[in-house]
Amino acid sequence: MSKQPTPALRTSTSDTDSDDIYVNNKKTLTKKLKRRQYDVANGLAPPTHGEVRFSSRRGGKVMNYNEDDNDQFEDEDDEMTPNYATLEYAGPQVDRVLDHRLKEDLTMNPDLSKSDFEYLIKWRSKAVLHATWETVEPFLQIPGSKRKIENYFEREIGGKDGDIYWLTYPNVVAEDKEEWSLRREKKSTVVEKSKEVDRVIGSRDEGDGTEYFVKWKELPYDDCTWESAELVSSLSQDEIDNYLNRISNLPKSKQRTKNAHTPLRTQPDYIENGQLREFQLKGLNFLAHNWCQGKNVMLADEMGLGKTVQTVCWLSWLMHEQGQQGPFLIVIPLTVMAAWTETFKT
Repeated sequence: MSKQPTPALRTSTSDTDSDDIYVNNKKTLTKKLKRRQYDVANGLAPPTHGEVRFSSRRGGKVMNYNEDDNDQFEDEDDEMTPNYATLEYAGPQVDRVLDHRLKEDLTMNPDLSKSDFEYLIKWRSKAVLHATWETVEPFLQIPGSKRKIENYFEREIGGKDGDIYWLTYPNVVAEDKEEWSLRREKKSTVVEKSKEVDRVIGSRDEGDGTEYFVKWKELPYDDCTWESAELVSSLSQDEIDNYLNRISNLPKSKQRTKNAHTPLRTQPDYIENGQLREFQLKGLNFLAHNWCQGKNVMLADEMGLGKTVQTVCWLSWLMHEQGQQGPFLIVIPLTVMAAWTETFKT
């Protein structure tokens, strides 16, 4: 048997196969055939028997183009039920479940179900401050809420690490139960902390007055919300004042020029509230020198050696020595944001 590849062969010019070309035993499509497939798919040309016969092999939905003069539904078109468009849900939408509590008239036992609890619901585009306690029955009427409540119940209440297990089963190890209790308390603390204003980062004038864009503690910037001036003022007037002070006194940076770095031998006066160690001053000089050279570098000290302090001191050096007033974009994990913020304040 010959092992030579099959040469290009044009088949007979019939109505169904006149545009098939086979190269190396593989079927290719000509421009004419591609055009015909487009016309058939868009109803511009009737399909052949072969196209209808074998179209199901492609796994797609088969469209029947055959016309039936005896269509039994032909006279009933006007009486058929119209195809109404699906109405979008315009009510409040659930963001996530924050906490839970047992209903007042019940006691903890292994037979409890999700309907025996009330749930603290954070609503989409609303701050945790506006979260409400809800029971299951009306809560499940909201689209998309059923799975969220079921997942929460399994994870926090009815599962192997849930309240029912830790509070009702007698053979639980005391140390493990204490660890669970601490985790539970920490979650509740985070929820309460996230009701506090971290900082104000924007403002706008609405018909009812001024609104401020609030960054909440313990939460990412994705959870910032617009709140009325009266509410924000009652929570933290200091943060409003800080915001107004920032936008009214925007500093201007000097034009950056490439110059040689003069190493710092001692801690400069503008770095206050602490004394840099020798290796930290060396790290500050390392960052400053490479900035003057226009090089990107990484400060790779081990954990606990003061990378945050060195970085903040370097930004202070940029402002005082180089006249670079920012703004500076700092990308850090949410878990250390509080520590960074405190370092900048001090």
